[in-house]
This record gives sequence, C-alpha cells and structure tokens, in this order.
Amino acid sequence: MPTSGRRSRRHDGEAQHAGPVATLRDALHQLEGTRERTRDGVDAIASQAERLVVSLLAAENYATL
Repeated sequence: MPTSGRRSRRHDGEAQHAGPVATLRDALHQLEGTRERTRDGVDAIASQAERLVVSLLAAENYATL
C-alpha cells in the first residue's frame, strides 16, 4: 500500500516540525508576557516621574513665597 507509506512519512514530517513549532509558540507567548510586564513597569515609572515633577514644582513655588 504505497498511499499509507506516503501518508505515514508526511505525518512523521509533521511530527518532526511540531516540536520546533510548539517551542516557538511557547517562546512567543513568554515574550508577550514579558512585554506586557515591561510596559506596565514603564508606565509605573512614568507615573512616578510625573508625581515627582509635580512635587518639585510645588516645592519650588513654596520656596519662592
């Protein structure tokens, strides 16, 4: 039965590629999580910097009174 032999080879090839594809998918998923955490961290730092600027400006204004 040549057809089943071809089919079996094709499935073997798909199985060989499934491992690397799954690895790439996992890596991309991890990178997405890291990107989101990084974005959240950057947003938090920006917010803290804005509050610091407001505090410094208020202190400057208070010092000039």
